[in-house]
Amino acid sequence: MKLQSFILPLLITICSPLTRADDQEKPQPIDTAKSAVHTSGKWKYDYTVAGLGTRSERRTGVLTYDGKPVAPQAKPKDRVKTPWGIMMQVDPGVYERGWLSKLTYDRPIDEKAGKLWNWPE
Repeated sequence: MKLQSFILPLLITICSPLTRADDQEKPQPIDTAKSAVHTSGKWKYDYTVAGLGTRSERRTGVLTYDGKPVAPQAKPKDRVKTPWGIMMQVDPGVYERGWLSKLTYDRPIDEKAGKLWNWPE
């Protein structure tokens, strides 16, 4: 009986899928109506929104992993999978900059455009 109580937990541990610490954490969804800093494991997303719903609405997203910019060589419309979902690098313009999960006026990103980066590499 003692042997069975030892072997079963050992088998469960050995057979469990290996996961990274970043994958185990369930981050809160991003409220795109509010500026905030979001973190999940080594990921950090500094999101700023201003003038929401006005003609001068602006959104900026700075995405880092382990303190370093995510895919610094990414081009506009390239995408990356984050703990908060797919984000797209936008053309640096007056109204949108950096990595965003939604564009101004809550327009969705194009989840098929550009290159999909695997990060961290």
